[in-house]
Amino acid sequence: MNDRHRRVAKLKKQELNVKKIKLASKYRISTEEAVRLAREVTEAFGRMAEAFGNAFASLGKNLQRNREDAE
Repeated sequence: MNDRHRRVAKLKKQELNVKKIKLASKYRISTEEAVRLAREVTEAFGRMAEAFGNAFASLGKNLQRNREDAE
């Protein structure tokens, strides 16, 4: 059982290495660089979503304040 697990793990690692090489040769970017860029994009998207949320919350507060002033 243990030997089988090692063989399967070795095959998976070999397949992963082949896919890494194909990615690097096809897109001219390393796997590590692709992961770093993906993290940066998701962080930027998160900051942008947070800014939109804050803007809508501020807009809601201003509308509520204007409605209260009108009454």
